[in-house]
Amino acid sequence: MQEENKALCKVQKDQEIALKSLSKENEYEKKIHELDVELKLAKEHLRKVNMKKRDDERMMKSEHDQLMQLEERCRKMATVIKEKKK
Repeated sequence: MQEENKALCKVQKDQEIALKSLSKENEYEKKIHELDVELKLAKEHLRKVNMKKRDDERMMKSEHDQLMQLEERCRKMATVIKEKKK
């Protein structure tokens, strides 16, 4: 009877260990899924930030070009004014 009791206790402990192992595996899968979702969100955010950066760079280049054109026009007008004063 004691041997049977010991055997049952050993089986119970083995089953507890197996359940804990399954629980940990499930936790790992859940954590992997959470990290996967987080990674997808981070990639989407990075994509949006990069798009905004490209748009900002295009706008800055356009504004710079426009500024250069205006400065050139101002120089030409200043030259014309100086010539007319003479």
